[in-house]
Amino acid sequence: MDADRVAFRAAPLDGPARLAIAAGGGLALLVIGWLLRAATDAPGSLWGHPAWWLAVVLIALLGPAVVSDWLRAPTGYSLGGGELRIHRRRGKDMAFPVTGEVDRCPEATALRRRGVFYGCRWIPVGTRKPRRNPFKEEGPSIYVAATDLSRAVQLEIPRGTAIVTPADPDAFVDAAEWRL
Repeated sequence: MDADRVAFRAAPLDGPARLAIAAGGGLALLVIGWLLRAATDAPGSLWGHPAWWLAVVLIALLGPAVVSDWLRAPTGYSLGGGELRIHRRRGKDMAFPVTGEVDRCPEATALRRRGVFYGCRWIPVGTRKPRRNPFKEEGPSIYVAATDLSRAVQLEIPRGTAIVTPADPDAFVDAAEWRL
C-alpha cells in the first residue's frame, strides 16, 4: 500500500446479512439432504419426480448467489491520492475517485428493502433492481460495498454515490477530510 494511504477494516457482517447467508446455506443443505434421502429411499424413481428438479434448480440458483456475494464482500477500504479503494475477498480491488463530500449515511439501512444486505453491487437510481455492471447503462448509480449498513458512510464518485461500511465510520470520515 502507498505511504500516503490510510487503511480501514470493513465492519463485521450485521444480523440481517448473517441471516441471509444462514438462510441460503441452510436451505441448500436441506435440499441436499432431501435429495440424498430420496435417492436412497427409492432408487430409480427419483429422476422422474418433479420436486427433484425443483430442488436441483434451487441449489443451482441459490448456492452460487450466496457464495458469490460473500466472496465479493469488502474486507477493507483505503483512502489517499483523491481516491477510495475497496479491497475484496476475491476479485480485483476497485478504485473510485472521490469527487465530493464524505459523510455518515444512517439512512443506508433502507437499502435492505431492495435486497441489499452485504456484498458489492451497483444500484441504478430510480429503479428497484440491483446492477452488477455500471457500464451497461447510463445514469447515476449507488455503488454499495457493505457489510453492516448501520455503519454506512457515503462518498460522492463520478457515477453517483459509493456507500461503504468501515469498522470505525467516524475515523473514516475524519481521515477522508485529511486524505482526499
